[in-house]
Amino acid sequence: MLAAATLCGIAQADGLLCPSDVRSEQGPFARETKPNLDAGLDLTSDRATLDANGNADLEGNVVAHQGDREVLSNDAQYDRATNALTVKGSVTYQDPIVRLSGSDGKYSPSTGAEVQSAQFELRQRNGHGSAKLLNLTPQGILDLKGVMFTTCRMTDRSWQLRARTLRLDTNRQVGTSRDTRIDFEGIPVLYLPWLSFPLSGERKSGFLFPSAGNNSNSGFELEVPYYWNIAPNADLTFSPMYYSRRGIDLAGDARFLTATQDGEVQWHFLPDDQRFESEEASLIAEAAAAGLPAGEIGSSDRSFVTVHDVAELPDNLRVLLDAANVSDPLYFQDFGTGPETTSTAFLERLAEVTYRDASWSLGAEAQQYQPVAVQLPVPAQYLPDEYRPYERAPWIWADGDFGWGPSQMLRYGFDSQLVDFTRAVGITGWRLDLAPHVGLDVEDPGYFIRTSLSWRYTQYELDNVLPDADRSPSRSLPITSFDTGLRFDRLIGAEEERTLTLEPRVLYLYVPYRNQDQLPLFDTALPDLNLVELFNTNRYVGDDRISDADQVTAGLTSRLFDTESGQQYLSATLGQAYYIETPRVALPGENLDGRDDSDLVGEFVVSAYQNWNVDLNLDWDPAESQEERTFVQLQYKPEAESVINVAYRYQRDVVMPSALATPGELPTALGAPSASFTEDQSLNQTEVSGAWPIARNWHLLARWVYDLDAHEGLDRLLGFEYRACCWRVRFLARRYLVNGTGQQDTAFMFQLQLSGLAGVGPATDAFLGTAIRGYSPPSLNR
Repeated sequence: MLAAATLCGIAQADGLLCPSDVRSEQGPFARETKPNLDAGLDLTSDRATLDANGNADLEGNVVAHQGDREVLSNDAQYDRATNALTVKGSVTYQDPIVRLSGSDGKYSPSTGAEVQSAQFELRQRNGHGSAKLLNLTPQGILDLKGVMFTTCRMTDRSWQLRARTLRLDTNRQVGTSRDTRIDFEGIPVLYLPWLSFPLSGERKSGFLFPSAGNNSNSGFELEVPYYWNIAPNADLTFSPMYYSRRGIDLAGDARFLTATQDGEVQWHFLPDDQRFESEEASLIAEAAAAGLPAGEIGSSDRSFVTVHDVAELPDNLRVLLDAANVSDPLYFQDFGTGPETTSTAFLERLAEVTYRDASWSLGAEAQQYQPVAVQLPVPAQYLPDEYRPYERAPWIWADGDFGWGPSQMLRYGFDSQLVDFTRAVGITGWRLDLAPHVGLDVEDPGYFIRTSLSWRYTQYELDNVLPDADRSPSRSLPITSFDTGLRFDRLIGAEEERTLTLEPRVLYLYVPYRNQDQLPLFDTALPDLNLVELFNTNRYVGDDRISDADQVTAGLTSRLFDTESGQQYLSATLGQAYYIETPRVALPGENLDGRDDSDLVGEFVVSAYQNWNVDLNLDWDPAESQEERTFVQLQYKPEAESVINVAYRYQRDVVMPSALATPGELPTALGAPSASFTEDQSLNQTEVSGAWPIARNWHLLARWVYDLDAHEGLDRLLGFEYRACCWRVRFLARRYLVNGTGQQDTAFMFQLQLSGLAGVGPATDAFLGTAIRGYSPPSLNR
């Protein structure tokens, strides 16, 4: 992919601290004020000649005052009948909104000011310019002809807006120009017959700056977005995009917000993609060569829609709708922006109604996944039907938690849920799960004790089972746990300004063994081991398997933090489970090894200590004397805009269905009890990223993700940025993975941002904030 220069929407930016020629007497954060229209007109001068009608010729240091308006000149005539002042020669006018100077002008309290060959300056925000003729109404509207306008400093003409006419409405905070040309460093970069732009951060309806570019896959691109400010709490952006090799994408984004509801709909619709048929044919041929089934991918109409809505109803009720749909499995490969989107395997569709208060949690949910890569006829991404996630419709739950006695230390309640699991192939059916519980919860600043006794009962009603299989299997077992911990504090430092803690924790867990091989696997998997999972009462996520346990889990945490503010500098934790009896419950393909202990889990975090941040997570297998999972991240951030990150990620034996050839896309629902697994895949990657000043106003931007096993880069980014007070230019080059076959794409991006007006180029701020951890691109001064 090759992206050329693009023109994007009007930028709204604040906050870059640069010298400014805006000399507001009210300070840089003054409240917007308006002239007093009811005050009388006071005149003073060195000499004055009055006639019988009250008219006056004024000479020498002429000053006219009307409230907070002021007109200064050396020669003026006052007309009493119209209460108007006519100025010959140089004139200066100023009020709380604008300061202007020029030659020959008029001023009247009723009609405003008129100045020829004017220089003007907005006093309450950055902005100044010149005009052949300037009219200022009493309502604060500036009408200018033959105008130049910029938000740069008075001595800086880096960018200029030149127009035949320009109206600056300081009340509505809107600027409108006609026959407009935008120059950057003396070079015209854009012409528009009509342009409307905001003078503040307020939203307004109108066309945004068009965008144009070139893509080796889709051809020439042209986008002309229109923004509709429907109401203060609702808007719509319609963004049609023309692709020379595909057609027109009718894209849009609608949003609304009320006191009780928040919703957004985003859509893309490209009818009759002219390039899609040739892409489909080549992929089907590739699948046939690999001996894989390769049916039709879909229609040539391409689309992607997302819907999100949250409604907070009375009486603690909440409704959530979160859904997405894509037309075909190649959509993200053709229109995605990197591995984060092109590797999408499933899209979730969720509708949920919940009720929550201090004791109750009730809810009903329907959940479905659309497989994106399931039908893709490429060997590295082919996913068979039996590995598609189950639909859960409905999923109904009712949980209660109650307390009794001093500090409500006696806890009792229950958890319950009823789920219908459906799918096109494999075992389907209902699952009822009930878990009443009672326990003791005692907590003090120096210790805690939590005991719990629960009974877990699970009942299934299954379809599509083998003829001799039980259609109604069940499971019941007790779960007993005793969890306790201590906290020891010690003040350290010359003035005892820091606190060091030692926090041991011990959990005893007993769950008797129940043979569960006859139960299906709807939503159960073995998660990565971490400190949270280590102290859970079940080794699995999901309710189809309850691990037997007779074990003691021990952990030790030490923290260092500021005594007064509570800011944490350092935290270190180690934890491990010791099996009195080795667990016997296992998933198909899971190897328990007959071990008497779990992996050793460690976590070490340094937070904001002398500009350093360190995050280390380790999963160590003492039986094999090898690491299973490691994540190390080091960050140095001396300033908000200067950051360097170094990271290493390793995971041995990524568990996945054997039909998959690439790791990382394993669905939550494994499918069937007989699912087979492979463990010959691993994740072994390094990452370096950063943003750093390299010269005056110049910054280097970079990211590099490298696969140590495949000996290839997965994502490489290099860019430069130059920042001035009223503009910024950015050049980026990127090469990244686009699908599971190893195909990579290349993009070149250019962005020019003009303070208070527009950006020219793709909006890269959000992308850089995600790609370079800890980097927040600064906004420009208005």
